Amino acid sequence: MAKSIRPPLQLIVGEILPLWGKPYVLEINSGRATAKLAETIMLSAQHAANLDHRKSILENWYRNQLATAIADLQPQLEAIVGKSAESVSIRWMKTRWGSCNIAAKRINLNLELVKLDPLCLQYTLTHELCHLIVRGHGHDFYTQMDRCFPRWRHAKALLKQDPIGQSFWE
Repeated sequence: MAKSIRPPLQLIVGEILPLWGKPYVLEINSGRATAKLAETIMLSAQHAANLDHRKSILENWYRNQLATAIADLQPQLEAIVGKSAESVSIRWMKTRWGSCNIAAKRINLNLELVKLDPLCLQYTLTHELCHLIVRGHGHDFYTQMDRCFPRWRHAKALLKQDPIGQSFWE
């Protein structure tokens, strides 16, 4: 399947924004800087006319959504894999969905994962945790992935449908 190219983020009323693989209509109003999910993504901004201000509010909200999902998922996946990360951080990355510093047991996850199907986060976090057992992507690594997350191939295919490195934060 060909990768789609997203148009630049405008953050205007009626724009469609992704969250956990689902499209939501954006609503904007004037008020205290917040964002929340109802049937739409509701963004409130004191300076509603300022695109950078709206982007900052939305990015922080997405970051919080992802952090909450990681906090819920991480203990389950660590129990399945049998290894624990010392820390998991969220960054916007142009070329990777995740990375792992094996020696320090630190995992970085791409902020863009919050926009995709939750299975993509589960796959990426499991993938990075499995690197705490097996370095590289050889036969032993994929045997570990099969054991820990049998649906990993499906999740990886979902990730390939999304253009990594092209974010609307730019």
